[in-house]
Amino acid sequence: MKTSLFTAGLMLVLTFSLNAQLPESMLNPVDTVLNSLEQSLTKYEESLDIAASKNIITAKEIQDRGYDNLDELINSVQGMYLTHEWTTSQIGLRGVSPSELNNQRVLILMDNIPLNNPMTGQAPSGIELRGIPMEQIESVTIIRSPMAILYGNNAMNGVIRIKTKKPKKGIGIVVDGGSYGKYDVGLSIGQTWKNTSFSLSTRLGSVLGQDIYIPEYNAAIPNGDQMNYEGLQLQLNQGNFSLKGNYFQREGAIVFAHDPVLAPDSISEAYFEGGTYFERKLFADISYDGPIAANQSIHARLFLNYDQNERQLEYVWGLGDILEKNRTLQNIWTGIEYQHLFTFQPDHQLLLGTEFWHIPVSNYTSTELNGPDTNLDFRYWTFGLFVHDSYQFKNGFAINGGLRADINSFTDPAFSPQVALLYNPTEKTTLRAGYSRGYRLPSILETDVIQEFQPLPNPDLVPEISNSLELAWKQQLGKNLNMDMVLYYQQLDNLILNSLTMFQSDNTDALEAMGLEAGLSVDLPQGFQTYMYYNFPFDTDRKVNMPSPLCKFGVTVPFLKHFTVFAEGQYEGSRYTWDGTYTLPYFLMNSNLRFSPKIDPSKKKASWLNQSSISFRVYNLFDQFYQHPSRQELQTRFMGQNGRTWQTKLVLQF
Repeated sequence: MKTSLFTAGLMLVLTFSLNAQLPESMLNPVDTVLNSLEQSLTKYEESLDIAASKNIITAKEIQDRGYDNLDELINSVQGMYLTHEWTTSQIGLRGVSPSELNNQRVLILMDNIPLNNPMTGQAPSGIELRGIPMEQIESVTIIRSPMAILYGNNAMNGVIRIKTKKPKKGIGIVVDGGSYGKYDVGLSIGQTWKNTSFSLSTRLGSVLGQDIYIPEYNAAIPNGDQMNYEGLQLQLNQGNFSLKGNYFQREGAIVFAHDPVLAPDSISEAYFEGGTYFERKLFADISYDGPIAANQSIHARLFLNYDQNERQLEYVWGLGDILEKNRTLQNIWTGIEYQHLFTFQPDHQLLLGTEFWHIPVSNYTSTELNGPDTNLDFRYWTFGLFVHDSYQFKNGFAINGGLRADINSFTDPAFSPQVALLYNPTEKTTLRAGYSRGYRLPSILETDVIQEFQPLPNPDLVPEISNSLELAWKQQLGKNLNMDMVLYYQQLDNLILNSLTMFQSDNTDALEAMGLEAGLSVDLPQGFQTYMYYNFPFDTDRKVNMPSPLCKFGVTVPFLKHFTVFAEGQYEGSRYTWDGTYTLPYFLMNSNLRFSPKIDPSKKKASWLNQSSISFRVYNLFDQFYQHPSRQELQTRFMGQNGRTWQTKLVLQF
């Protein structure tokens, strides 16, 4: 009842706000939708985002900036920050992503395919995303607010939407090398025939883990041993039909030393000394996007995902006992999505949608040397319905809103409303008000699976809920200068405590986050670009775990016709750790130099050079030492980060 009253109250007191990175084409979302029926659903999806702040990083920006992986890209976005802990990276946004939940509250999509694991709810991060070649990405959209009305589960705090490039004719070669013994080689082949296109690409590489310094031990601990990975991507387009498949696997050794964790009372300390891992992921789908009538278009999709995660771990206890444990998680999840867009008139659209997920196989296997084996199988399903309406008034007002309802086989239903107002008092001024709600279903590990050193399962868990309200303003200053300011408030309820010191998971936690975002961007026709972001959280609670303040800037400068240099800086203020102390502020600088030949198109024999480039990137240019907060269960207060890294990349397209 309390949550319902809070939601109703928020919807009644909506105030004006603005998307921090709202493109000019979205100032009139209705007109944008009507420009092309063939892309109407994609553009209507963009109009749904006006209730939330977002950034869009294009393929050209990825190339000019030289991002090696998705982590580096995410860390450059306004309001986003990372916490590197051992072999994983925790994604933080606006102070509402407590790191111990392993990215369960952020949804990552690749071409609308969800990458979050259905058993754990975790989103891949860090080296887990190296299977997505950066040069094959068309754009990355990062939404920094709940967006469950369109995406459902896990889109509780935000969404990261990766869009890959369409197939193009020719042969592509990528050679990448850098620090920590990294090498990466990719090959792609593409062909086009009238309205049909095809591409096949493969990737393989290897990298060593980066060291982490922990003052409590006065020693550097390797962040994992050598990792080998390989991937394969397939895409076939026929008119409005598309078939896509992606396979990725990685394997390697985990080498930790003296990693004390809080353990049950019977055991004072546990030292995790080593292990190996093997992972494979398969994503495939077939879809149709296009018009079916003069004023109607649809999006229909069938998908299949497979995920396997094997761990062979060895624990050495303070009592002298040795316990070897092998763990395997396997999941298969299939689903269907359908969206139907009606365009009643140029200023009014209605979107109806549904999706059904079925998890026929979800297996947890554990083999222990000094204990009984565990083999558990689970099956479950989820079903969602949503409706969204958009209307443009003649006097500069626009309004859209909708409701989503989801039911599943093991927890309570979830309801996700969304509403947004957009007002343009002048051509260069935009005001927006947005409210959105998201949710996260409890994972199987939280409700069913009994693990050693994990909370006991609780089948009575209910979905976590997130309510978000934004206030903002955007102003165009001159032709190429844009300024924006956003005031946000977010409340999370029914949070599931996930601590090794708890006897059982429970919906007993809550979190509030409020802050201010400001941005300034310049985009000149000559290719000169710059941005500056400032974020200040009003709440520095240790559960928020956000730098205070967080400042970022970047400059892209083309010179001498063939060259582009990019420099970015980031200042992170102190973070509040679990034991009540603070990390030290730090400033990082990264740079990238890119050489891209520009040849006269009439010289056909050398035209392939126009699509080729070589780049050199340096991360942590000034070799700064900095700290990230540790997880709650670790006895260390923070994880020290150190080291300058570099990479060079050669891209050839014939």
